[in-house]
Amino acid sequence: MGEKLFYLKQIREDIGEEQFRFAAAAIVANHFTDLMKCKDKKLDRMKLLDRVNLTLCDMSCSEVSYGFVRSYY
Repeated sequence: MGEKLFYLKQIREDIGEEQFRFAAAAIVANHFTDLMKCKDKKLDRMKLLDRVNLTLCDMSCSEVSYGFVRSYY
């Protein structure tokens, strides 16, 4: 996940802020869902939304909605 986000940050200005936010949220959501599948644990959508939004806040982006997370989990 870290490497993907690193390269995404490199092209942040070229793709625009909104596209960057959705791409970063997709990367983070996929990472956490794959991690939970490997560990055979359940992760509810609200916890996934919190983790995704906290990661986005660390990157100075606005949060994504619950509907966005529903499409990934």
